[in-house]
Amino acid sequence: RSSIERERSEVNWSRERSGMEKYEPVREIGSGNFGVAKLMRNRETRELVAMKFIERGYRVRTPSI
Repeated sequence: RSSIERERSEVNWSRERSGMEKYEPVREIGSGNFGVAKLMRNRETRELVAMKFIERGYRVRTPSI
């Protein structure tokens, strides 16, 4: 396979398996001022990982002068 074909297949593989849908929540493991830490499990590999969910908050706009 050419390097372009390999690169395309890698991009397609990562696009298919990227995002939060590949993880399932196990339990909440902590919280703080900015968000929550959760224990998550990869649906395919069953690997456990910790993820931080940070609240985005509101955008503050300054008046135009």
